[in-house]
Amino acid sequence: LTYINPYALLADPVIRAYEKISRGDIVGGANALISGLVFDQYLDTQIAAQAVISMTENRDPTTGKPIVEDISDTTGEAFYKKATFLLQEAYSPDVLKRGIKAAQTAASEEGYVDPDHTVLRILGGAFLPFKVHTIDPEKQLRNYLFRSKEEFSNIRSRKNVLRSMKPQSTDDIIDIMNEEQENRTAISNHNIRMMKGAIKYGLAERQAYQTLRDAGIPERRASNLMFGQQDRINITPDWAEGMVKYKETEEEKAVMLNRLNTIWKWVAAQPQNQKLVEGPVAESRKP
Repeated sequence: LTYINPYALLADPVIRAYEKISRGDIVGGANALISGLVFDQYLDTQIAAQAVISMTENRDPTTGKPIVEDISDTTGEAFYKKATFLLQEAYSPDVLKRGIKAAQTAASEEGYVDPDHTVLRILGGAFLPFKVHTIDPEKQLRNYLFRSKEEFSNIRSRKNVLRSMKPQSTDDIIDIMNEEQENRTAISNHNIRMMKGAIKYGLAERQAYQTLRDAGIPERRASNLMFGQQDRINITPDWAEGMVKYKETEEEKAVMLNRLNTIWKWVAAQPQNQKLVEGPVAESRKP
């Protein structure tokens, strides 16, 4: 186990400066203090690099929304927004950010202020040894599942390489199917871990299932995930027909039929239903 001292950001620079000063290196001590309290905290290259990456991807990592609107923002507005984001994200100290936010709150003419966003709460947060983050388990799970669904589809589409006339041995075909099965299993297990985490932070089991459906997960697969299992790979008639349909010669069609025969034999050898190592999502579904 490890322990992270929340006050280390303040204590470490002071300690390093004291060590240098105690050895008579006054200038070195001053440099260590300034570097530790200012440059390492607010001008760190990793923070700046991440800000540049976010700006390049046009995505605010805090909100998940675009920094610049591609259609409605003019060139000047886009430049201003990206420059402002870079300065605020990489080089603006948290105390300054909070001071600006507190001033905006104080200037508001609204009579009611959310208790979490009062001037005292905003300014007081600068002196806490940690940052308070509001966890929305349903939102985080839904965002993850949308990305996971896309990855799952990409994995399924990899076997489309078998549609080409590039030579494929029986072992090559089996390797492609085995890889798809392993990747599907890895994603399904990770889906379950994410759902268990969301439930741990207050999401109801029924909401977890509904979030699966809202993210576009088919009903059969969503139900299987809740029970900690998955079906074997399904070769649909449309996919099988597409292997042969557009081939021009009888020889090419024969090659595709041989590949399909290998795939069907592989599928038939797999268990119809596979138990996943992560198990059911909720305790109530465990045997």
